[in-house]
Amino acid sequence: MSNLNNSPHSLIPGCLMCDSLYVKANGELPCWDDVGEQLILRTIDEQALSSKKEQQLFDFPTLVNIRKAFLEVREPYQHLCSKCAVRGHGTVTSLYPKIIRVLHIEPSYLCQLACPQCVEPKLRLQLKKPPYNMSLSFYHKLLQQLQDEEIATIRLVHFEGRGEPLLNN
Repeated sequence: MSNLNNSPHSLIPGCLMCDSLYVKANGELPCWDDVGEQLILRTIDEQALSSKKEQQLFDFPTLVNIRKAFLEVREPYQHLCSKCAVRGHGTVTSLYPKIIRVLHIEPSYLCQLACPQCVEPKLRLQLKKPPYNMSLSFYHKLLQQLQDEEIATIRLVHFEGRGEPLLNN
């Protein structure tokens, strides 16, 4: 395909991963939907982020390959994409976009509720490694990294995830 560069072209259906970024409290960057959350695309190294040695966050190779797959009209993870609720809710404009449509931040993985469709509070600590709350410092460094990557715009920052966002203090 000839449009696999950084120049914008017509909108091609993809998923939210094509033009958005999901960052969990412990620095994991999962695929977006509940089905895809089992696929961790990478984990941000907070020390590398602090020392400005972290690799690209919005253009790391796995995310670029996801965009490329949709540009080539194929699903990047067929076993997951076929079950994904956000499939078709994003667009691919470039392999290296400079606008983030949604920056989804999970401020906390912890929650005191026991909603029937969610992870039980007593099981949470067994399923994920700490940190369970995203520090304000980590959040600021994340935003600085995106600015350093010359992201022109973040249209929406969404604070939500598996935990209760207001428990992070």
